[in-house]
This record gives sequence, C-alpha cells and structure tokens, in this order.
Amino acid sequence: MRTSVFLAALVAAAHASQWCVSENEVPSASAFYRGTYKDFALYAGGPSVAGCVPIAPYTSGNDGLWLLQFEEERRMADVIAHLAKAPGVSLVHKTPRSIVVSGGDVVPAQLSLDACGTERGMDIMPLPTHVVTKPKQMSARLLASSKKPRSEQIQAIVDMVSQAQIVGGIHFLEEIYTRNSYSDQLYRGVDWVEARYRDYNMTTERIPFRADMAPNVVATLPGVTSPSVVVVVGAHLDSRNTNTNDATNPAPGADDNASGTVALLEIARLIFQNNLQFDYTLKFCAFTGEEQGLLGSAHLAQLWKGQGMDIEVMFNADMLGWTLPGQPINVGFKDASVDLPLTAKIRDMIPQYVAGVGTAMSASCCSDYLSFNREGYSAVGFFENGGAASNYPHYHTETDLEMYLNTEQLRTHTQAMLAAVLTYTGLLPARAARAPAAKKAYRVANGGDIMPTRATYVYITPVDVAGSAVVPNANVSVIAVYDRTDAQAGWKPVDINADLPKYLVRSRHAEDRVNLKKAYGKNLVPITEEYYIQATGEVGERKAHSCGNVMLIPGAGMRKRSEMTLPVVSAKAQDKKDEYMAKVTSPNCESVLRGMSGDQPIMVNDQPLTLRTRYSFVPNNLDAAEWMAEWMRDNAGCDDIIFQSFIVTIWGSPSLTRNVICVKLGSQHPEEIVVLGAHFDSISSPIDSATYAPGAVDNGSGATSVMMVAQALRDFQPKRTIHYVMFSGEEQGLYGSTHYVSVAQQEGRDIKAALIMDMTAYSNNYFGVTFEGTQDAAIVLLMANAVENLEYLKRTLGSQLEFQLAHNSFGSDHVPFQRAGIPAILLIEKDDTDYPGYHRTTDTVAYANWDQMRDIARVILGQVVDYSA
Repeated sequence: MRTSVFLAALVAAAHASQWCVSENEVPSASAFYRGTYKDFALYAGGPSVAGCVPIAPYTSGNDGLWLLQFEEERRMADVIAHLAKAPGVSLVHKTPRSIVVSGGDVVPAQLSLDACGTERGMDIMPLPTHVVTKPKQMSARLLASSKKPRSEQIQAIVDMVSQAQIVGGIHFLEEIYTRNSYSDQLYRGVDWVEARYRDYNMTTERIPFRADMAPNVVATLPGVTSPSVVVVVGAHLDSRNTNTNDATNPAPGADDNASGTVALLEIARLIFQNNLQFDYTLKFCAFTGEEQGLLGSAHLAQLWKGQGMDIEVMFNADMLGWTLPGQPINVGFKDASVDLPLTAKIRDMIPQYVAGVGTAMSASCCSDYLSFNREGYSAVGFFENGGAASNYPHYHTETDLEMYLNTEQLRTHTQAMLAAVLTYTGLLPARAARAPAAKKAYRVANGGDIMPTRATYVYITPVDVAGSAVVPNANVSVIAVYDRTDAQAGWKPVDINADLPKYLVRSRHAEDRVNLKKAYGKNLVPITEEYYIQATGEVGERKAHSCGNVMLIPGAGMRKRSEMTLPVVSAKAQDKKDEYMAKVTSPNCESVLRGMSGDQPIMVNDQPLTLRTRYSFVPNNLDAAEWMAEWMRDNAGCDDIIFQSFIVTIWGSPSLTRNVICVKLGSQHPEEIVVLGAHFDSISSPIDSATYAPGAVDNGSGATSVMMVAQALRDFQPKRTIHYVMFSGEEQGLYGSTHYVSVAQQEGRDIKAALIMDMTAYSNNYFGVTFEGTQDAAIVLLMANAVENLEYLKRTLGSQLEFQLAHNSFGSDHVPFQRAGIPAILLIEKDDTDYPGYHRTTDTVAYANWDQMRDIARVILGQVVDYSA
C-alpha cells in the first residue's frame, strides 16, 4: 500500500501546527499536496486532519524538511546512524526505502551529503514548503508541435553549434575560483552571463531571492504571435565542492554546471545570429542556489505561478559533458518529476537532427526542472548520459574541469537541446540572418598545443656566452638564460620543478616582489633584485603579472642572435610616404579604439556588440577577432584573411583562442614577408579579466594602430607580402606571436622583418616613443630606420614626437621573432612604465593621447613602406 505523509502547513503559527503522517490519502480541505515520490505522496495538514497522526511539532528554525531515498538498506542505515549524531537534524519519518529529515538548510552539511541530487546510492531533495500543483499532462500545443515534420530550417541552425564557443565559455566559468552561492565571486558569473544575453539583444533582469546569495539572471525574448505563452530554458550557474556551503575553496564546476549554462548561451547566440522569431516568449534562466536545494529556481517557479504566467514547458540543462567509460555518446533525460510523454517525443526527434547520437533515461535526481514540475508545469531534464551524476568521478570536487569532458558531446547535447527549443517554441519562417556571407571566405589555420619544452636546469649569466654545449633560450636586459645539465663556473643554477614550464619574471616594484614571494614560495627563485625565474606559469593567470612583467622561457632550439639576417630596405619613395602617413588621423584612431575597448558598440555580423573584455579565453575575444577580420576585409584591401587558431594550456586545461592575419600579397616577391603586428587581447585584475578588461592602452592602441596603417595603405602595392597580424594570448606569455612564428618556421616562410606595437596611446611626462630592440646589427638597422621615419615625419607633417632607444627586448610580441632569428623591434610609448591603468579595469580611453597614438602609427607605417616597397 502506498504510504501518505501529511505535513503541517508551514504558514500556520508555530505553536499551533504539527508534522503528521497517514497510511491513506485523505481528501481533506486542510490537506495540501506536496508532491509524489517513490513510495509515498506528500501532503501538509494541521492536527485537525482526520487520520493524520502528529509526528513532530513545527518550530521556528526547524522548518525545512528533506527527503532521502535509498537504493540499499545498508546505505540507509548508515545515514540514519550518522543522523543520530548530527546536531539540529531529526528523523521525522521512515519508510522501507525513504526517510524524511527536519533541520532546514543545515541538513546537507551536517550529514555531509549533496543538497539536491544523486549521491552514492541515494537521492536527496528538499521538500516543498508551499502548496504544490499536480503536474498537467502534455498539452495540446505541445502535442501539435511534436507532430511537425523535420525542418530544414531547424537543421541548418543546429549544424551551426560551435564547439569552440562552448569550450571557451566553460573555460571562463571554471576559472572563477568558486561559484558557490554563498561566495561573492559568483557575481562574476552573474555579470558575465547577463552581459552575454544582452549581447544577444535580450532584455535581462536580476531576480533576488535571498540576501546572502547572488540573484537569478533571466533573459527574455518576446514572442510574436502568442507572447503570453512562455517557454523557460534554464540551467544553474552556481557550483560547489565536497562541502555544499564552502564559499572559500575552489569549485570550478565545469561539468556541474558550466556545461549547461554555456549550452544555453550558445542557443541564445544562434537565435540572435540567425535573427529568429517565435510564436511564444522565451525566458533563459541562470539559476543560483541550486546546490543548496533548488532555491533560486523554486523562487522563480513560485513567483511566476503566483503571477499566473502561462508556462508551456521548462527545458533544463544540468551536466552535459561527461561520457560514461566505454559507452557511446547518449543524450540523457531525467525520468522522474518530468513530463514523460513529452520526453519520449523529444527522444524520438533528436536522431532527426543530430546524426549518430542516441538517447537514454537517467534515474538520477534532481535539478531545477523539479521546481517547475512542482508548480504543475511540463518539464524536461537534459543530462549527460543514462547514468547518475555521482558516476562522474569529479562530481562536486575541486577537479571538475573541462579537461575531463567530451567536447564533442558538449556540442551534440547542445544541438539536441537547441532542436527541442526551436521545435516547441513555435519557430517562425526564416528571416535574413545576421551572419555575413563573407565569413565563408576566411581560412582557418588550426594549430596545436604550444606549451614550451620542459628544461632540466636553467643557468643564468650576465653576459652572452658562446660554446657548442650551450643552447641559448632568451636574452633579456642584463642577463641571458641557458639550458644545461652540467655546472659552469660563474653561472647561477636554477633547479626548480623540471616538469613545469618556466617564466622569467621582471618585477619593477617592491610591492610586486613581496606579492610574488608570498604567492609562489620555492617555485620563485631570485636572480637579481629585479629578475626571477618562476615555474608553473601561474603568474600571468592568477596574479595578473602578465607580459609587461612576465616572459615565457622557450625550450631548446632558438637561433642565436648572430644568425639573424639583415633585412633589405627598398628605395624610399619619400614623396609618397607622407601622403600615406597623413591618412592616419587622430579621429580615426579614436573611433576605432573606442569600439575596441568597449567605450562604444561595434558592429559584428551587422549587429551592435559591446566588447567589455578581450581576455584570451572568453567569447568576447572571439567576437573581437571576428570584428577585426570584418573591419580589415572592408577597409584594408586584404587579399586573404586568416583565423590562426591555437590552443594554450593553462592550469592543465586547454583553451582555444586565435590570431587574425590580413594578408596583402607582394607583386614581385610574394614569398618574402614583412610583419606588422600587435596583440589585441586584454587583461585587468585576476578577478575582473574575463568580465571587464577594456585594455584601451594595453593593447587596444597597438591593435587599432595596425588597423589604421592597413587602412592607410589600402591602395599601396607592396613588392613584398605584408602580414598585418593581431595576436591573442600575449598576456599569458606571448602565446599568439610564438605560435605565429612556429607555424611560419614549419612552413618555411621567409620573414624579412617584424614591426610590433604595444601600448602607444598614454602620455604623461613625455609625448614620445621608445624603439626597443637589441644590439644585434640587423635589429640596430631596424631601430635606425624607425628614427629615420620619425625625422621624416617631423619634416613633412610637423610631428613633435620624441624618441629613445632601448636595447633590452622584453615581454612583448617582438621577442618570439628575435628568438627565431628574425629581425624585430617594438614601438612602445615612452611613458609605459608609469601608466596608472596598466592591467586594471581603469585602462580606458580616458588615458588616450590620440595625437601620440597617431604619430607612432605614422612612424611604423613608414617602416612598412620601406621594407615592403
């Protein structure tokens, strides 16, 4: 016989109510439905309900009941034994396979259990404290949608799902130290998710539910023909580790549930990109408080139920990325507290749109669909496979990282959910898509992992030492770095973790040095007061001591500086250079840099977009690359545009980013290349980089200047090929430029010279530029040519720009070229070491000196003409 449990109404006065149970369902006016579970139905009632036996008084502070359902009696007995020792927690009721426990929010922590879900042979969930509506059957509208034939329009959109977009979004979220609902760091995720939905032209709102937790985020796209009908698409944003309430230790939550959150963002992106409209209104939800008991979704479901919102269906995504060992990819669906007929229809539909992918039912419990099911709404729970959440070995741990997920599965599961959303929201006939057709003309060059070769020992000497046994790695300022396995008189050995990449750290300020020593201890070895060798590569990521301060030491194989070939300078067309220089103007610099740094919207795929950050591992970085490619295509007369994608492995997790290359072919010597480059990625503080890093000066100014030179030389016909290159990954260790050089070497490309810009717009004590290189003859010649072009600029256009020379190449994208034996120099503002916005959220256009930025761009334009004409 099914047992019926009756629970006292929580809204009654504390001294007048009782928890009570009954063996039979009692259709009493004072009994309120609380849901149907494995072996009983729940109700709430006062002591006057006939047949309801009081079991415990309701007292303030003990108002939260939890249901624990077990697969085995032994596991149930273990939990009951633990419960007897847990303060503030009481056993309220027991059946052969379930127990009801009181104690409120502290129950999961006191019992060391999950706050909602499947854990080691059991399910745990909070019991509702309000009247629950029995779920309705599959509606006539849903049934009608399920009968629609396969749609070529839907198929075309499903095929557009981007694995790179999904992986990039997961990387961003997992790099937030913790997204625990009690942590202020969750607001970083809230800010980022809300910004993405706004980018996709949706109206957003934050809906709070508890003062000690971050709010839910809701993004709305109004329907066209039946806007009062709503389809909810949800995923929880918060994460946890082994302790539900631990807000201080890491909780990356890549699978649980960055995977679901980012799947929704990818669906929203494609809706926006394809300019889609629907019969019904769409509400995308990023729930918080899920790991503490579905708190955020419960609030929203009850709120909207009270408002009379006509919710047609709720689709939920929770944990999409892990594949059961030895099993094929199967889209999982939850089998309890969901609309099973609708789930069956969707399972039948998926193979029509996602070839080669099966489906499976999962008995694991539970997620935010339960909150909507309890309000009487149809709900479908998308899951990663047919198993349980606890099968995932990194479930609710500090090691829940993207590296353990199946990236192809992330794509297929997002495709499956997208097909369901498009089918059941009433997709209207296609309109003109926002994506530009010219995008198909781009060539994508995919690279591999570019982590450096590991060294055994690093030796430091104040001079450049020759010798066949010495392999030079980097020459930086007053020191040179070599790999050796034997001792050398007068050299300083650095023996630190041979299995990790090594960085040369230049710490200019005493405060930085103190912070470095605190952060990295034995893995940071001082060489001089200013320079350190540091293992692991954590500096750039966690402490924002990035490339003005940090440079990756490469593995063996770098060419010695003496092997560099002298670039050949063509005859100068003095009467024409000033005309090209004059086309670089301060207003044009300002207009483009304001868009680059998020001060004003840019246009991507014919739609406005604000670049709040260009951090290497977030979707906005890819947006910036797309925008620059479009801009160069339209304004620079490129013969080819290449997206040069590559992987950077940071913290053991591979991250995708890309360089953008505009190719202008030479008329006589197309095999010879002159490079004009600058990095476009940005960084601010470790906390803010992924959500807000405007990077106006560092290095929006340099990237914008490359674009300005390319535009000014649109009608210029070079004899050598010009590569206008915008590098990514600079702030994490010159990864983009290193990859570009590596590919060029593998392909046997003949790069004659590389001219790099980094930070050109700030002026305080000086209106000036530094020409940075080394004392090698080829590089000295490049620097001398830069001086000549500055003097030419003064004579022809009246510039007041000052200059200085620096023979200590360090920390920007000219260095990988020099390591490879390619003559390269850097043009950087003279005030670079004093810039107050350096690697901060305050690096905005407010600091920009447009005339200085213009004149530095004009100087380097002259060099491009000299070496390519």
